[in-house]
Amino acid sequence: MGLHTQYIVSLSQEEKNKLQAMSKDNKLSAHVSKCVLILLALDDKKNSNLNHRQIASALNTTVTSIVATARDYFQNGLEQ
Repeated sequence: MGLHTQYIVSLSQEEKNKLQAMSKDNKLSAHVSKCVLILLALDDKKNSNLNHRQIASALNTTVTSIVATARDYFQNGLEQ
């Protein structure tokens, strides 16, 4: 297993609904908004076959941020 696939994000429907609602909230900080988009992209990765580098490029962030967000979700869930 590669370094960047160590933390698998598999959102429940409830989590996905919450994140989708949060993604439309213009009052969130840029950091939180980016994390929301990363988690949604990682969950959709199951169907899209995008790798971490492609997700990072699409969201204008780094692979390190993608891995850190996945790790935080894996360790803490949505409640951080």
